[in-house]
Amino acid sequence: MHKLIFAFSLLYAASISNAQSVNFGGGEYRSPKSQCISAEQYVKINEHLTKSMGELQEKGVLPQTFSTEALAFDFPLKQNPAYNYNSYFGISNYFDHNTAFPNVITDYNCGTRSYDTQNGYNHQGIDYFLWPFDNLMMNREQVHIIAAEAGTILAKSDGNADQSCAFCTGCNWNAVFVVHADGSVAWYGHMKTNSLTTKAVGQTVAKGEYLGAVGSSGNSSGPHLHFEVYKAQPFNNSNLIDPYDGACNTRNTESWWATQRPYFQPTVNHIQTQSAPTVFNTCPNPETTNESNQFVTGQTVYFTAYYADQTTGTTATYTVTRPDNSVFQTWNQTFNNTFSASWWWWSFTIPTNAPAGTWNFQVQYNNQTVNYPFNVSFPTSVSSIEINSSALKLYPNPVNNILNISIPQLIKQPVINITDMSGKTVYQKQFQQPSNKFFIELPHLPKGSYTLFLMDGSNKIAKRKFVK
Repeated sequence: MHKLIFAFSLLYAASISNAQSVNFGGGEYRSPKSQCISAEQYVKINEHLTKSMGELQEKGVLPQTFSTEALAFDFPLKQNPAYNYNSYFGISNYFDHNTAFPNVITDYNCGTRSYDTQNGYNHQGIDYFLWPFDNLMMNREQVHIIAAEAGTILAKSDGNADQSCAFCTGCNWNAVFVVHADGSVAWYGHMKTNSLTTKAVGQTVAKGEYLGAVGSSGNSSGPHLHFEVYKAQPFNNSNLIDPYDGACNTRNTESWWATQRPYFQPTVNHIQTQSAPTVFNTCPNPETTNESNQFVTGQTVYFTAYYADQTTGTTATYTVTRPDNSVFQTWNQTFNNTFSASWWWWSFTIPTNAPAGTWNFQVQYNNQTVNYPFNVSFPTSVSSIEINSSALKLYPNPVNNILNISIPQLIKQPVINITDMSGKTVYQKQFQQPSNKFFIELPHLPKGSYTLFLMDGSNKIAKRKFVK
């Protein structure tokens, strides 16, 4: 189970290169602990998998005797190629090897990155959560679950609600169960409903093949993958393994990974420029990221970085450069805490005499360099609004989720900006290629009336009202 909760923590940053006053903020996200699968559900799943195994063996789909060749798992997540975040996940919980409870934790590395419960459940898998925008990333299926090893689909469960926000007794998850050549079985749980592979039970999947999208179905309070592995049937505690090799792994003596990733993976998951700090809305509402890469001189920009496994004593270096590559601002941040997930922002105002063009926001951390270009232009007259507005088409209107947009002429730097009745910007998106047809997803907008502005860069060229 996984849920992100905001907890502000002080940060320490070096002096800024400019005398301009600076606002900053951010903090840690952490996960409360609760059982992903109830004891009753474990019994039912075990019975179902055992029955399916027997049926597939009777049909000759599976062998009566499995191979003894060792497996080598690949990582079970992959980013949807439509997105380009530097990383897209964090690890909230490893396998708990200490059978005592409650709050007596030992993970494979002899650390405490896991959980147990009052009723005696010790976490039996690995939880990989979406980060930095878990509900938004789930809605747009940004992270795919893939087969860690080739095998045969032993069972599937789909159609269950996928926006759980709290532990719910009896809630069933969407999951795929894959049996491998050696008879071991991997469980992939909490998938998004109707995202599962169309392949049926008994069909084979290749290593790295798509199985579904990360969701929050079943006993879950936030989108994540619960990955659990059994070396053989029966699928109970006696055959449970932990794929990670470590001094405190009591289940197996060797890693099951082709390349085992480090215990801590200090990573810049994503950076971006924003018009305001991110709003982490109440689950299941997606986050309001306020992302924008279009600004005008005199406007305040929020430079924001999102980290996984932020580690005590490490330092991040931030640099903002002008179009000629000269430095506008640079600063360092030395972390004094280790957090599984964190985010930090600084705001600066672009001077009115600043040059127009493509600027760059860069973060260097743990041998990673991540860049985020953004555009600065000069303010334009309001009189430019409504040019070609009569030709701007929005459909369907009223809209439920996806809004289609078209206009006859080609827009070189298309930007969509949406304001509510008060004039506040509630959505903004830039498209990377010139076009005259677009679509946007608006599941997070509450019902109401809005105005959509179609812009070419920062120049407003058309507007039209619509209803959600």
